[in-house]
Amino acid sequence: MRAIRRAGGRATALTGIAIAVAGLVAISTPAQADRQGVAATVRESVLSGVGCVSVTDCWAVGSSEVNDVTRNYVLHFNGRKWSPVIAPSPGGTASDDTSDLSAVRCVSAADCWAVGDFDKSDASLTQVLRWNGRKWSRVATPDPGGTRHGDFNDLAGVACVSAADCWADGDYGHPVGRNDVQLNLVLHWNGRHWSQSRAPNPGGIKAGDVSALAAVRCPSAADCWAVGTAGQVTTSGGTFDNEALHWNGSKWGTVKVPSPGTPDNGRAESALNALTCTSGGHCWAVGSDSATSGSLNESLHWNGKSWRTVTTADPFGGTDASNDLIGVSCTADTNCWAVGAVDNDSLNEVLHWNGHSWLVASPPDPNGATGSDNVLTADVCVSAGDCWAVGYTEKGDGPVATQILHWAGKKWVVA
Repeated sequence: MRAIRRAGGRATALTGIAIAVAGLVAISTPAQADRQGVAATVRESVLSGVGCVSVTDCWAVGSSEVNDVTRNYVLHFNGRKWSPVIAPSPGGTASDDTSDLSAVRCVSAADCWAVGDFDKSDASLTQVLRWNGRKWSRVATPDPGGTRHGDFNDLAGVACVSAADCWADGDYGHPVGRNDVQLNLVLHWNGRHWSQSRAPNPGGIKAGDVSALAAVRCPSAADCWAVGTAGQVTTSGGTFDNEALHWNGSKWGTVKVPSPGTPDNGRAESALNALTCTSGGHCWAVGSDSATSGSLNESLHWNGKSWRTVTTADPFGGTDASNDLIGVSCTADTNCWAVGAVDNDSLNEVLHWNGHSWLVASPPDPNGATGSDNVLTADVCVSAGDCWAVGYTEKGDGPVATQILHWAGKKWVVA
């Protein structure tokens, strides 16, 4: 993580009749997935993104560390169970090499995209993988931040309008001593290749300035939104506000958006981590903002004319409160789910929008509520009665493992 960017769900900044019965969904572990020749020692596995084509066709992506190498980790749901699928890891297989996927979206069963980044020669580079119905393959992408030591190019979100119209967003920049700036990164797929699209940087373009996008969604080809955070790093901390960019079919422009964060230890932060739209006049963006001490959930709603702050529950309040929404998905104007973590990342958090207010749900915590970490990083709903949420969980000093929760219309259960 650079500056205050949150990507992939870990801080440094879902389906159907066939699976409606709780307990019938199975998931394979990374150790079971790594059957490519060497014995595996899994120390960490994290899911950061999830997307579905139908109730029997879903993908979850992230990363797993095996024998000191962090590689892309991809799971597929076929209506009965989650199974690992081989995917390339451009970061390589040498010790301390890394490849990490942050998000996945599908146009059809034979056309899906997964985005993220990988490290090479101490530079972080963009990576985009495509599923053609048979296998995942890497597709070339630009790295405007450069490829030298310390340069970074990271993708956090992806969305598609059609097979020849997709967007990916994130951030790029250079290290201290060369420029020390973090800029919005927006890439476009035109059916033949990915290219960089010009995007404004509301945080500025001077040393210490920050503009970083975390999610993108498109109700139509001439109506796309990208959200994140923007601000400036200062000696006393800095101030970071929510940012929202809009694509009108010809260019990206900055749109005014509320930032409810208040100063905390000389620093004010508001950051949007996730975005969902059911139409051009109905979008939600969620994240967190600084409070007097700690952080509080925030949710913003687009009504077709403006973004406004909507009162959001904070399951973990009090001194040093920690509430952070990282994912959101809607099936209708009156049915949305937002997921994340509370209590210093030790408990899963799920909120439900019923058309009037955000209500606190009671998701399970696979490793319990004491001495463990349970964090949900993304969710997706195919219907009101069929949603998935993914993330990671850890017990004490044990290994970090993936977690998948399923909503079948009555309650959230561990898959």
